[in-house]
Amino acid sequence: MSALMPHIAQYKKIRILIGQEPMRARFQKALKQELTTDFPEADLKWDLTHTQFEMSLVNTAEELNKHIESGKVEVKVYRGAFLHAKTYIFSNSSNSDAVGIIGSSNFTGAGLTTNTELNALEDESRIVKYKPESKEDQHGHLSWFEEIWADELSEDWNGEFSQIIAESPLGKKCFTPYEMYMKTLWELYHEEVDISTTIAESTSSTLFAFQQRNARLLIQKLQKYGVAMLADSVGLGKTITAGAVIKEYIDTYKARRIYVIVPASLVQPWKRDLAKVHNLVSGFEVISMQDFQEIERVRDIDKYADVDLFVIDEAHNLRNPNGSRHEQLLDWFSNNPSSHVLMLTATPINNKLTDFVNQIQLAAKGRLAAFPVVYPTSKKREVIDFFEAVKRLTADMQTAENKGEKIDFNRISRIMRQGLRHFLVRTTRRGIEAEYGGLLSDDGTLTKFPKSEVKSHPYEYTDALATEVDSVIARNIKTFEGKDPRFVNLETLLNQTQRTKHPLDLMEEGNVDSDSGVFEKVFRLILLLGFTPYKSSTYLNQYYGKTNEELREFDIASDESFRLRSQMSIHNIMRVTFLKRLESSQAALSLSMAQYLKRLDKFEKYLGEGLIANIRDINQIEKEFGEDISSWSEEQVRDTLDIELIPASEDKYKISQMKADIQRDKKIIATIQECCEVLDKHDDKLNSLVELIINIRKNKKAGEKILLFSYFTDTINYLEKRLPELIKDKEFASKSAFLSGSNRTLLEDTVKRFSPKSTNSGVTKSEEIDFLFATDVLSEGQNLQDCGNLINYDLHWNPVRMIQRNGRINRLGSEYESVFIYNLHPETVLDSYLKLVNRLERKIDAIKFTIGTDQSVLGEAENPIEFLDGFEEDETLNEVLGMYRDPNSSEVLDKFDDDDELLSEDEFIIELRRFLSSATPEQVKRVKEIPLGKWGHLPSDSKAASSRILSLTETTGFVESTGKDFKSHFFIEADPESGYMVDAVDIIEALGYIKCTAANSKSKFDNFDFNRNLVKKLVEAASKEEAKDGQSVVRLTPTKIKILDNLASALPGLGLSLALKNISTKQQLRKTEQLFMSANRELKGFGQLLPNTLESFVALQKELVDAKPEERTIESVEAVLFYVS
Repeated sequence: MSALMPHIAQYKKIRILIGQEPMRARFQKALKQELTTDFPEADLKWDLTHTQFEMSLVNTAEELNKHIESGKVEVKVYRGAFLHAKTYIFSNSSNSDAVGIIGSSNFTGAGLTTNTELNALEDESRIVKYKPESKEDQHGHLSWFEEIWADELSEDWNGEFSQIIAESPLGKKCFTPYEMYMKTLWELYHEEVDISTTIAESTSSTLFAFQQRNARLLIQKLQKYGVAMLADSVGLGKTITAGAVIKEYIDTYKARRIYVIVPASLVQPWKRDLAKVHNLVSGFEVISMQDFQEIERVRDIDKYADVDLFVIDEAHNLRNPNGSRHEQLLDWFSNNPSSHVLMLTATPINNKLTDFVNQIQLAAKGRLAAFPVVYPTSKKREVIDFFEAVKRLTADMQTAENKGEKIDFNRISRIMRQGLRHFLVRTTRRGIEAEYGGLLSDDGTLTKFPKSEVKSHPYEYTDALATEVDSVIARNIKTFEGKDPRFVNLETLLNQTQRTKHPLDLMEEGNVDSDSGVFEKVFRLILLLGFTPYKSSTYLNQYYGKTNEELREFDIASDESFRLRSQMSIHNIMRVTFLKRLESSQAALSLSMAQYLKRLDKFEKYLGEGLIANIRDINQIEKEFGEDISSWSEEQVRDTLDIELIPASEDKYKISQMKADIQRDKKIIATIQECCEVLDKHDDKLNSLVELIINIRKNKKAGEKILLFSYFTDTINYLEKRLPELIKDKEFASKSAFLSGSNRTLLEDTVKRFSPKSTNSGVTKSEEIDFLFATDVLSEGQNLQDCGNLINYDLHWNPVRMIQRNGRINRLGSEYESVFIYNLHPETVLDSYLKLVNRLERKIDAIKFTIGTDQSVLGEAENPIEFLDGFEEDETLNEVLGMYRDPNSSEVLDKFDDDDELLSEDEFIIELRRFLSSATPEQVKRVKEIPLGKWGHLPSDSKAASSRILSLTETTGFVESTGKDFKSHFFIEADPESGYMVDAVDIIEALGYIKCTAANSKSKFDNFDFNRNLVKKLVEAASKEEAKDGQSVVRLTPTKIKILDNLASALPGLGLSLALKNISTKQQLRKTEQLFMSANRELKGFGQLLPNTLESFVALQKELVDAKPEERTIESVEAVLFYVS
């Protein structure tokens, strides 16, 4: 066209008639070609999009547009039959000279110049202009053209032609910033909103609108990635949504083996719900994740048929990669490589960032690579694998924590969300209400969620009770060796961390008001316990009495240092446990003291026999006093705890000091238990509970049923003993049930009696109960929406557990407009109490990071930090306080439930959905059809650097080890001022630059003066490089390099270094790390590698060489859009 423009200027009028030409017959038949409605728009757009940018073409397009606008050039499209003719006529009816050309030449540069064509020239004007006088007469060139031009099937196309050219990558007209923003969101997230997967009408009719969408989206992700996670907030019917997926796999995908793996208490509810809602009674099995033998039994069938689908409910229970359940399931999944795995949990990130990764890696059969994400640092931006990014974030957070710096949670969110969206499907109540207005059924019925009304219920111990506790301490003052614990500075005791001596040796009286409350008095006593049985290493002669500074001067081996540091810090773990028990009930604390006394007696007995009973693992100490085994016998505890017996040598240990400290703790325990007896006689908290129960039953705001939660079995047992005598209701005993870990076998029957409607159990009125008191064995997955009142008897610093409890009654199908959550708490000491718990928890977090059970001697493994730690001014703590004190406490709970920054529905996906539902079909079509490679303006208020060019790219290919296709999007930034240096930008940051509202609808012209072909080439090359994931997952530390050097000497030509790059699963990585650890021990102990270890390295090298590398083959890279500030 460029070559013709000078000639076109010489003509008064040019008319162009365009028609669609057919394919060859064999292609027509194969592709069932018919006339398309998007001809010639699609063809023209494709040509303009895929033509290399040249300024001469831009000028040609602009000049052609001017000719169209002036009327010099007219364009029509013939919509009749295929039009295969090519004719060029130079004339009009009044011109005596006319020339016509008929032939094979297309109206292209090649067709008019270089191709071998055959054309017939007719220069006889009379023939060219001949008009037939009858139907039998033949047409002249011009009359043939005029007849088709005037045909009603020939439509004017001037405007469309002009607009397509102007808005093409070669055109001068830009799309508006808002249109570019929506196009960007469409490219990134269209699979999340334009779901191609369908489900049967019989399935969808049983679901709410959001469940239909989520079921389709889950199937789409499972089919694409083999892994998906449904993380709808509590009470939204994840079981029902997952049931729809199971039904589709059975009916549509003809799955033969499906296993639903759930906590033991949910086996029967799952079977019941699948039968009731989806009429599913066969084609699947529901198995308890705790039933090791049953899992092994069904695994035996793998030799005959592969599993098609695994469904894991309450998947957060498998977040510990070192747990035996995790290991067993990982092995099972790995033996079924083609299976799909669907995970369900409302809390995929409980405490640690790695919680989510551990669950996804389990579902992915141990795969160590996921998706590339941009990882920004202070110096540069890298593109690394998502799983590796999470490990680095964990380390970054710990570094900031250690330096006392504020953690950048905005950065964490940006990085995490890049990976989360590939696996996660999550809907929240607020999201549903914003999108649908409520629960929209298939028949159009709209139902509202129950509202959670959170009520604070304070209690206070009387001054008389505090006086009695004072008297107990005064009677036992000799226990404290001349000092009065009532005058000990609480702050000083709390700050005595990493110590080797008993607290009584360090206790200092201060100028402290002894007129404190019951909690402070008893807790001071707890702080004075020494916990000798758990810290025997601190009694080693060389370490006893030493300060931290003095211990740093010792050259201590890493494993010994690990043991010593953990034992020096053990009091922090014990403090938290006993403090929480103290607030829960005096019974919980008293029984813990009794348990600790037994441990002292046992330790003292062994000591008398010349032995020290060491507990190998610090985490087992938490188990001894934690809820998991609180109902076990002493024999069970002794058998469970991993104890090693070592000689109690006076030459090595300060044995006499050990014995003295044991006696000190026994005396302090006796004082604490005496205080508990006083609290038992005058339990003001229990009396406050009785008052609350009576008022709930009297007011009946949400029925009469009451569900009460406590964290401790001992407290539930205490309530079972005391409440019947305090509640003046003769039917209370027969209408109540008490559940904990000790009688969990009664759970299913109890749930049916408490909530017969929701469980459809058919329980009679006489069998039904109105009161249910339980530990958190009941907080997961149970449907108890017959009840509208929930009481949290003790404080809970973890809002996730609060949400899970609330979800038992605030669920789909509740008959109440509002459900009521009552939180008991101590009135006068609430703030100080919660801050105390929070402070102690943070100390434990610091311990766990440095001495966690997965810490390696080689230093390879990184133990994650608590994710909720680090908020400025303890934001989580303030939110928990808000649930007890804030007048808008209900909104605070909702915020925890729905507004998790990482897990909430992506704001950009919501925005795209909103656009697609509110815009006209023409507007949506216009956005979708913005051509690839189009340049546009960023919003006027964008914070992007004014000198930079931002581009969105798409890279496609496949993973060699699995053969699965992949598609990755990157934002690449180019800097014209530095020779077009390019750098990756994370998606959330880039979208922050592009984001705007519909008010940004002003279109501007493309006057950008950049080397566009060079920019395109550079950003596509950068994207191709970023999409390759060739990083080794094994970091070669100095220790590993030393081992590899020894291997090279012992086994020349082994080539293990190269083979390590092929590691792609957790199983391979674990085997490799364990082998390196063994090798390190041998080099330290023997100075050489032993034969068995050398053989293991040879076997490992062969296994890794045979493994397919986790490499990506790039098939295409496309620059999608360019944005300029």
